[in-house]
Amino acid sequence: MLNFSWSDLFSRLRKQVLGNILLWLCLFWSPVYLFVFARGKLKQERNLIYLFLWFSCAFLAVLLSKRFYNHYFLQLLPTLCLISSYVIIKSVHLPQQKYQIRNLYEEAKKPKKTVTINSRKFSIDFPSALPNILIFLILIYPFTQAGYNKSSKNLEFIYHRYIKKIDTWDDREALMAKYLQQRIRSTDYIYIVNYEPIIYYLVPTKIPTKYAFPSHLTAMSQILPTDALQELDKIMAKNPSYILLAEKDNISPEYRNYLNQYLEKKYFLETTIQNVRLYRRVDLNFE
Repeated sequence: MLNFSWSDLFSRLRKQVLGNILLWLCLFWSPVYLFVFARGKLKQERNLIYLFLWFSCAFLAVLLSKRFYNHYFLQLLPTLCLISSYVIIKSVHLPQQKYQIRNLYEEAKKPKKTVTINSRKFSIDFPSALPNILIFLILIYPFTQAGYNKSSKNLEFIYHRYIKKIDTWDDREALMAKYLQQRIRSTDYIYIVNYEPIIYYLVPTKIPTKYAFPSHLTAMSQILPTDALQELDKIMAKNPSYILLAEKDNISPEYRNYLNQYLEKKYFLETTIQNVRLYRRVDLNFE
C-alpha cells in the first residue's frame, strides 16, 4: 500500500554512501576498470560481471520493499565487499603491470629516487612500490573514517549539549515531548498516527487505543482482529488534545482520508517539528 519514493531512496542511499564510502567508491570505480582498463578482456573478468549481477538482484530486492531502512541494505554488503576486494587487487597491480612492460634497459638508465634518513641514503623504486602504498592507504582508511566520524559526532554533542545547553539536541522525540509537556495535562489524550510510539512514554498522558504501535492501524489492520476505521472512531471519540502526523507516505489511503475528515472538523495545524505535524484540538484551552 506504499508508493515508491525516489526522494526517500536517494536520501537513504546518500547515507549509505557516506557511511561506507570505501565500498561504494569501489563499486563506482568498477565500471571504469571494466570498460577502460580491462577493455577487450571481458572473459577474463567474468567473475566481476557475476558479482555485478548478484549486486543488481540484491539491490532490486531492496527496492521492492519500498521501505528503505538501513538494515535492509545489509544484503548488499557481501557483494560490495567482494567487488571492492576484486577491483582493489586488480587496480593496485595496474601501475606495476604498466611498469613491467617498459623497456628494462631504458628504465635502468633512469636515476632512482633517494630518501635521506639519518645521513643514510635509501634507494626507493616508486613505480614498483606504488601498489604497496595504495594497499596501505586503503587498509587504514576505514579506521581513519571511523575515528573521524566518532570524534566529530562527540564534539558536536559536547558543544550543543554542554556549551550551548540544548538538552534536546539531536533528539527529535525529546524535543517533541518537551513541547507537549508544557501544553497538556496528564488526563488528556494524544494520538500518534504514524510516528514513534515512544512519545506515549515521554509525555505523561493517556493512550487512546490499545493499538499503540501506529502501523497496526495505518498499514497492518488487515491482519489484526479489528476494523481500523472503527478503531479510529473510538480514538477520536476521546477527543485527543493533540494528533501527531509525520510527513511520510506510510498510511493506507482509506485510513488517511477518514482521518482527514476529523482533522478538518476539529483540529488545526499548530506547529511542525522536524517533519512531524502537531494538530491541536480547536476547543483546547490552556490554563
